[in-house]
Amino acid sequence: MITDMLRTTLECALLYRNLGLSVIPCGRDKKPLLSWLEFQGRLADEDEIREWWNLYPKANVGIVTGAVSGGLCAIDIDAVEIGMKALQGVMDVPEGPASQTGSGGQHLFFRASGLTPPNNARSIPGCDFRGEGGFIVLPPSVSDSGPYVWLPGMALGEIPLPTLPDAYLEAIRGATGSRTTQEAALQPINTKGRRNDQTFSLAYNSLKGGMPAQDALAHVLLFASNCIPPLNEKEARRSFDSALQRVGNVFGRIPDKTPVSVSEIVENLIGDGYEEGTFRGTWLYEEVREKMGVQRGTKGYGEVRDAVKQKLRRMKKEGIIEPAGRMAGEYRKINSEVEEIDFMTAPTDKVDVVWPFELESLVETYPKNLIVVSGESDAGKTAFLLNFVDMNMGRHKITYYSSEMGATEMRARLEKFDRPLESWNFTAVERAGQFADVIKPDEISVVDFLEISDEFWRIGGFMKAIFDKLNKGICLIGLQKAPGTDVGRGGVGSLEKARLYLSISRNKDGTSRLKITKGKNWVNNRVNPNQRYKDFHLIGGCKFVIKDSEWRRDY
Repeated sequence: MITDMLRTTLECALLYRNLGLSVIPCGRDKKPLLSWLEFQGRLADEDEIREWWNLYPKANVGIVTGAVSGGLCAIDIDAVEIGMKALQGVMDVPEGPASQTGSGGQHLFFRASGLTPPNNARSIPGCDFRGEGGFIVLPPSVSDSGPYVWLPGMALGEIPLPTLPDAYLEAIRGATGSRTTQEAALQPINTKGRRNDQTFSLAYNSLKGGMPAQDALAHVLLFASNCIPPLNEKEARRSFDSALQRVGNVFGRIPDKTPVSVSEIVENLIGDGYEEGTFRGTWLYEEVREKMGVQRGTKGYGEVRDAVKQKLRRMKKEGIIEPAGRMAGEYRKINSEVEEIDFMTAPTDKVDVVWPFELESLVETYPKNLIVVSGESDAGKTAFLLNFVDMNMGRHKITYYSSEMGATEMRARLEKFDRPLESWNFTAVERAGQFADVIKPDEISVVDFLEISDEFWRIGGFMKAIFDKLNKGICLIGLQKAPGTDVGRGGVGSLEKARLYLSISRNKDGTSRLKITKGKNWVNNRVNPNQRYKDFHLIGGCKFVIKDSEWRRDY
């Protein structure tokens, strides 16, 4: 039973959901932990509720009152002695579900027989009313003032909900007797004088929660047309524009007719930087916060965070993302796009390149291949890439993208090679990121190096973007690598797309080692190139002196 205090708040939340009530998580301060406008119109499903309690294990249970919960409403009595006496003076209080609040007050629960009246405060001394547009905290929640408990034998589900008496409606509306129905109590919600406020509130909350501007406007115009009397379109649009401007001021969105919403930013981030690997909701909160100019610790930040959570939940239900990893709030994007491989008409030619260390004796190179050269600092990564240019610029057009060398340093490096400076025949470009935007699909590109200082998980996505841009060309990508590992920054994500993955490390004796960490296209099916290596000396920052002509392999 719900009255069992040994039950967790999650268990009770699920029980309340099974009673047809709209559940939301609340904090000890009795405030919702998410933007809850959406749940005034629909019930959260069990997966959503479990996800909320996964994010907020100590959350209290809130119930949205009104039509969404089958007309559930409540009288909130703060001071029981005063409030109950005042309440008994205006109606006979029927027996029904009742709870004691953390501060010692009481909640009396009812069901509206028709339209649910809106919230009302202090029309009856010591009593507030929670109806349409409101919510109420239920046991076994614990506020800063104390625990919420059901009165003995009076929990929801144990005793029928009584109908909200018309006498109570007369009292809170100050009726003279001409209006005694619940429809009459609802009459002032959207009548003349309140229509603009209600329209503004609907627009503001919709935009604040991340609804695209065009959808929010459609909701506002529909609401305005159903007011009594209807609010004309010009007035409705004026209220919408005011709400749009307010959202821009609070959340830092673009103050035009098509603001950048939380929903749009999340979609762009997941469709771009989170293309490969997993990501965490907390990373998204920070990126969205920065893009919207919202400061940490402000009310705006909390609302942005809640809007991101709601968007992730919707994307999960739509099959765009799914939970991944071992930590709560970790996801991966589901990539359901497929591109058919036209192998019947594909060219059979390999890419005619030669490699330092005569790598072509072990591995073949094909169009669209990504080749990764991961290296420790000063181990010879840039020397390898420049030697590749030196050996192939007479065969192919090559563009060398450098993220760390300017013109003077590039010249100094090239002058160390045994050839005149003017004989170098390639294009050098200074660039630190977004390489997929400039890669030439049918030529050879060399990226020295893919520079990223944190969030290394993104490297896999950057590499995929480069791969997608290639056609007949290939791309060599330099990556920084930590000592003692064979894989550079980006981990497995950088390994997956590469057809050839090389690691350059420093040995204890002062030499360096080039190792084939991954080679997919074998020259000889009987000779596996993977894990083979050669040790070498790097002379003058450009020349490789190989200690042993044979490739070694430790079995």
